[in-house]
Amino acid sequence: MDILDELKRLTADDKRESILSSINNFKDWESKVGPLLVDDPECKRRFELSAKQAEDYFLILRDWSHNSMRDAFRIAARFTREMEVKSIRGNALKGKSGNSVYVSQERLKQLEVLKSKFDYSRLIALLKEINLAFENEMFFSVGCLIRSVLDHVPPVFECSNFKGVYSNYSGSRSFKSSMKNLDDQIRNIADSYLHTHIRNKESIPESQQVDVRTLLDRLLEEAIRIESARHT
Repeated sequence: MDILDELKRLTADDKRESILSSINNFKDWESKVGPLLVDDPECKRRFELSAKQAEDYFLILRDWSHNSMRDAFRIAARFTREMEVKSIRGNALKGKSGNSVYVSQERLKQLEVLKSKFDYSRLIALLKEINLAFENEMFFSVGCLIRSVLDHVPPVFECSNFKGVYSNYSGSRSFKSSMKNLDDQIRNIADSYLHTHIRNKESIPESQQVDVRTLLDRLLEEAIRIESARHT
């Protein structure tokens, strides 16, 4: 069962009048909603308190129209909206398709079948680890792994270091500009991850900080292109 979908069904506006029309309907609804209010103990506490107040009010005054029922519904509806917003934001970070992959499977397949004098198995392993780290929100690892990729690939471009890829390699101006941006961004970020001493107040990276997917893909695309040209 998808929790968000079930909550949206249970807190839909067209359900409100039916739910609040009797104490029995309310209690049946409350028993279904309560277990779904996961990961927010304070919200769950307020929901249960409102539900109990409504039931106590009915027991004392035999009146099922108490405001506590409406409060419980509002709490559940607000929780559902917040959960939906988080889901939308999460999918936005993962891309329009909801895919959290950092390096596309198509790129990995192209590298796996590439004919070359170089052994690409280490690069492929690094890229797969980047995918796993990004999917699991391990952003320190993502930054450091990308830096490892930049240090690993220069020989493909007949360079001794990555600076040579955008300084000496005979690629297009736009490619070299992109690679300089990639190097500047990821090295500064990775250096901050690797060489910062513990402090009184720390900050933890978000996905945007290490999201250089477009630039990394361009690097891989060019490597595949020149390797393919060498072996045709």
